[in-house]
Amino acid sequence: MSESLDSQIEQLSECLRVARKAVVFSGMGMSMEVLRPLLPERPPMKPLDFSKYLQSEELQREAWRRHFSADVNWSDAKPSKGHRAVAALVVLGRVSSVITQNVDNLHQASGVPDEQVVELHGNITYAACLD
Repeated sequence: MSESLDSQIEQLSECLRVARKAVVFSGMGMSMEVLRPLLPERPPMKPLDFSKYLQSEELQREAWRRHFSADVNWSDAKPSKGHRAVAALVVLGRVSSVITQNVDNLHQASGVPDEQVVELHGNITYAACLD
């Protein structure tokens, strides 16, 4: 039996209330609400195998090609409700850091200071292929 959303929010609130510091881990779900309308329609790409990626310069180039050919105007993306909620927790001092897989800069745009965001995959606003 699943818990109600209200019950889950209550539990999260209690955890944040008693915690000395909390860290938020975020991924694609946090940004998809605002990025989906900006993404071009196209067939899905086959995922790249990470172990092969590490060993293949060709696959690394393919990953960069995919990364920069998205035809997305990232500057049109605005933080979601989730980004703004996380930023509020940071401002209140309840969350010390945000660790994200996202490359969209939306945590910073929502008000989380750069020094409190750990970007596991970099950031599209300043990433550049060197070759």
